[in-house]
Amino acid sequence: MTLAAWIRAEDFDVYDARIISKADGVQDSNHWWMLSTLGDGTALRLRLKTNGTTDTLITANGVLSAGQWRHVAATYDGSRMRIFVDGQEVGSMAKTGSLSTNASVQAAIGNNPSGVEGRPFDGRIDDVRIYNTALDAAEIAAIMTGEAANTAPMVDAGADRTVSGSVVTLDGAVGDDGSPTPPAAVALQWVQVAGPAAATLADDASADTSVTLPVVGQYTFRLIADDGEVKTADEVTLTLSEQGAGDWWNDAWAYRMGVTVEAAGVDRSDKPAEIAVDFGAAMAAAGETGEFDPASIRVAEVDAAGSVVDAAVPFQFDPAAATPDAGTLVFMLTGDTPADSSRSYQVYFDVADAGHAPAAVASQVEITDGVAHKGFDSYRIETADGTWYYHKAGGGFATMEDGDGNDWIGFENDPASLASGWYRGVPNAVYPEDAFHPGRDTVTSTLVSEGPLKVTIRSVSNDGAWESLWEVYPTYATMTMVATDHDYWFQYEGAPGGQTDNSDYIVRSDGSVTTAAGSFTQDVHRPGADEEWVYVGDASTNRALFAAHHEDDSASDRWYKMAGPGSDPEGMTIFAFGRGSGTDTQLTSAGQHFTIGFVNDDSFDAARGDILGAYKPLTLTTGLVETRPANMIAADFDLDGDVDLDDFFILKSHFGATGATRSIGDANADGVVDLDDFFILKSNFGATAAAAAAPAVAVATESATDASGVPQRQSIAVFDEVQDGSSVSELSNETIDVLGLTPAYTPLA
Repeated sequence: MTLAAWIRAEDFDVYDARIISKADGVQDSNHWWMLSTLGDGTALRLRLKTNGTTDTLITANGVLSAGQWRHVAATYDGSRMRIFVDGQEVGSMAKTGSLSTNASVQAAIGNNPSGVEGRPFDGRIDDVRIYNTALDAAEIAAIMTGEAANTAPMVDAGADRTVSGSVVTLDGAVGDDGSPTPPAAVALQWVQVAGPAAATLADDASADTSVTLPVVGQYTFRLIADDGEVKTADEVTLTLSEQGAGDWWNDAWAYRMGVTVEAAGVDRSDKPAEIAVDFGAAMAAAGETGEFDPASIRVAEVDAAGSVVDAAVPFQFDPAAATPDAGTLVFMLTGDTPADSSRSYQVYFDVADAGHAPAAVASQVEITDGVAHKGFDSYRIETADGTWYYHKAGGGFATMEDGDGNDWIGFENDPASLASGWYRGVPNAVYPEDAFHPGRDTVTSTLVSEGPLKVTIRSVSNDGAWESLWEVYPTYATMTMVATDHDYWFQYEGAPGGQTDNSDYIVRSDGSVTTAAGSFTQDVHRPGADEEWVYVGDASTNRALFAAHHEDDSASDRWYKMAGPGSDPEGMTIFAFGRGSGTDTQLTSAGQHFTIGFVNDDSFDAARGDILGAYKPLTLTTGLVETRPANMIAADFDLDGDVDLDDFFILKSHFGATGATRSIGDANADGVVDLDDFFILKSNFGATAAAAAAPAVAVATESATDASGVPQRQSIAVFDEVQDGSSVSELSNETIDVLGLTPAYTPLA
């Protein structure tokens, strides 16, 4: 470190006057660092604490004189303490250790800090500097003469403001004079100093960045600029306001969280999106102490104004084994999502006491365990694109049937068939141990999770050295190589279109085509793009099977045809990521990802679009956790702030309606508009937003009577939409009274 200042002493009456001091007392051990006069007042003293021990360096008398400006400096470089006067070294001593620090101890100029016995300096002090590095004699001479004066960075964190979206731009600005050199650059850091919950900074080292605010409230962020000598900072306060109640999908749900999905420069079609979510933490951040209920999850798509455009977004939640309140939420971007677009969703959830029924989501991926396939215990996976079979003890796919029933692998349980059956499979990754190869007994496979949009299979080699994880979606499957023991490859070994012949071909990501009669051993990278993929096809069909390697690398990839045994002409076609000549395995690390699937148009542009749409990642951002607005009232179906006859007629017009998700009038969101919803409306009839916390209404407590005083009940057809006698339910008279109706009463038998 370096302490430096210009001083002009009027006298030396206080012989140990402080020039600059960080101390909590006057003894040696009370000082963290200090520069003072001493002796007859014309000497200089430096005290410095490292590793908890304070040492003192004192110069000879006479280095200072009264009535004259002198430049003084003290340095410590980790090995020596030094004192300089007017740029010349006048004393030094050996010392080692790290500087001791204590943020609670104050520093002062011209005296000891407040609360410590005074040692005032009688004179003038100017241009005091504290550096976090030890300046050498030349640098001290330079700052003394003003040749390399360093101006502190100018920092502006931006204006305080109120925001409505959870992802907010921070517009900081920093100016600097380029000194000192080095570093001739300013290091920046954003830090959160206040807020109701921890926010997420996209880039805390950039002046212009974004921050995700998780819950409503006021947040303060500090932008710090450090030029290597001086740090300066500025703060900005962001107030995240609560969204209005009008866009709340269903008032039976207490919480929601926004999710924004960006296509990330790639066209998408019916693309599954997934994001890690901790619902327990989200509710805790909102002050909820109740138990999270996975059955309460619903996903709704909203437009730019926050209005619901799809209240029934297909989804599934895969809870984590250790923390079931957290896990992976998978939901479908239904339809087309252009490359330059984004879509917004609201994820609704609640506590277990709310009693929500699980959502009914149509299955797009179905898995059946315990299926015998080619003599092996297997998983059968069915989607709209076809049926695949995964051998559990082998850890690989033996069959990939397309929508027309053609098997693009064609594994056979006959070792003598070699390339015409026994060798075939996906991914056939581990040589020579044969792990992840159908028909073998090398791994143990388990079904990790299953749902309507995704199934997950884990396979671990019998020796525990290898592990793969398959995630199967409606139109493709992705494998992650979780653990490895040595180099490997990822292979497709099969029969394009259902049969190997000379009409088979492969198209690489650069557009080049090679037939089954040809071969290559080279990287299939697309020049100028982060793409490494192929698709194989057959002239008899427009369909093709694709394979993509997510981590574009420079390893060799190989395509060739292997002949069948003896006179068998079929054999198989082989494509491998990370395979050189012969059995040269070139994929070197775990954590790599591979995606396979079918494309239904084998023209290059169409196929490339489908392949990129399958394996290139989306960009997902979670928004704030919101609580149900206090002014929302159960059964206020038209969201006009009160429960009245308008809401009754809405319920009436939908009575009997059913559905997997909310129908208008379904006050308790159980999927059907029925008497339970009517009684909710009854209990809230007359309630307004202003009085939502008060009892809903005072309802009649006595039944109507006839002339003889006999209580009456009626079978009412008020919900019988077509007056045909269906959907008729018995209701008590007071139910009708509270609605202000005057039905004709008839005694019940």
